[in-house]
Amino acid sequence: MKQQFEHDLETLYNYINEQKTHINQLYAYLENNQLNKLNIIDTFAQTLKIEELNNEVRLALITRLVSLRDDSLVQVLKKMDKNDQEIVDLQEIAYDFVKHYWHDVHKNTIEFIKKNQLLTPFYQAIFEGVYEVGLAMSAWQTSWTALIINGVNKELLNMHNNDEEKVFEFLTQNSLFDLGHHGEIADRCYSVLIQKNGKFESQAYIKAFKKEVTLVVDKLELFVDTLIDLEDNVYNQKWQYILYIQSLVKAFSQDKTDTLISSWAEVDEAWMAITTPIQIGHPLEYYEDHFRKAVALEWDIRLSSPKANNNNQRASKLENMFDTTYTTMQRTKEYDKIIDFSKHSLTKVQLYLGRPALFFAAEFNGLFSAQVVPNDEIVSMKHGKKIFAFSDEILQAQRAKPFLRLSREILGQEFLTQEREFLFKEDEKWHQVYDITTIGHEFGHILWCDDQTESIMNNSGNFKNIEEFKATTGGLVSFYMDNDPKESTLWQ
Repeated sequence: MKQQFEHDLETLYNYINEQKTHINQLYAYLENNQLNKLNIIDTFAQTLKIEELNNEVRLALITRLVSLRDDSLVQVLKKMDKNDQEIVDLQEIAYDFVKHYWHDVHKNTIEFIKKNQLLTPFYQAIFEGVYEVGLAMSAWQTSWTALIINGVNKELLNMHNNDEEKVFEFLTQNSLFDLGHHGEIADRCYSVLIQKNGKFESQAYIKAFKKEVTLVVDKLELFVDTLIDLEDNVYNQKWQYILYIQSLVKAFSQDKTDTLISSWAEVDEAWMAITTPIQIGHPLEYYEDHFRKAVALEWDIRLSSPKANNNNQRASKLENMFDTTYTTMQRTKEYDKIIDFSKHSLTKVQLYLGRPALFFAAEFNGLFSAQVVPNDEIVSMKHGKKIFAFSDEILQAQRAKPFLRLSREILGQEFLTQEREFLFKEDEKWHQVYDITTIGHEFGHILWCDDQTESIMNNSGNFKNIEEFKATTGGLVSFYMDNDPKESTLWQ
């Protein structure tokens, strides 16, 4: 049964790959001036009431639809002399268009699974349940963005003359952050600010978005009810999935802001127990909210590649680098604790190499290329972390993108031609570079930290900035200090 299941996984993985290849063709149609094949982009432009449709606009719309990025679209709208409010309104219209497009794509994936009787009834139900919950999450995203990003955050800036430091002082002095496990200010929030009688107060999502969150909870409960009547005869993780989804119901329903962090920690704990190739992604990280770091509405299925070698070789290379580097330093008991903590954390990492199969809500504003989660260090200390890396997705996307005039002017045609040859002809080497730079970066996050590093650093500085630099450096230095003959050719 497991062998057949893995064969089905490969069939599904290949289908999603072909599906994305077809969608990426929009870039090729534009590059080859096959404008008659860009009907979806013409419709997109009409929806945004864009009348002058040139190739710059077409590329921005394709990038928004295919790559899920709207920075090019915003620049195009600015060139059209749209004011700030008009741009916000058009961004929302664009999001709605993209959302419906990808909902249809994901619906086709569900139908492909059912039509070809792939996986098992239990895992078919996982896909259908995630899809149904995803529709509700996507419907909520509009309200989330309007209230937090385009509402409260802009109001806070206006109140403090665009001085971000004063905004942070105001939020801290008025106790408007969620609190963590030990009563300290948490590094993220699962709540939103609401203004009442001239004052801000923090409200849990269930209070601030009652209609939207209630629909999500209803869908999650139906999801659980469906799974209870089925069995996981492949990985025997039925109850891990059920306990995880039940913990999501509890967390989304939590209305007390001082217990939000602990409620979502229970979600992360239940989630860490799921170790199958079909991983559900829930609200894990913050991306857009600069001030209170309200956790984004992530919701997806990450499908592991049946051909991927998840042997954590990068982890062992980083550990070797870590040990070698530490031998050159003056050892202390305090440093030893950090070293032991980091190395122990490395051993508990679960690595998943694959691609997104279904995604919703905040992820229509951009997918990540890799991710190390959860961010809750109390959970990670007990259960470790999961690293997700989507090398096939990234390579496919990079191959689809056309030459851009700006890139040609800055980097030169010779460099771009060599880059293209590497992308299309050096498949194995490209994946090796991705392993070093991207997966190495994610593993690099785990080094030189203990459970209090982030909270202490945030008291007097910005942990996130130096942490990203440290993570990238860790991946690269592990390569420079390694003598692996399989990677030595990459020095060229």
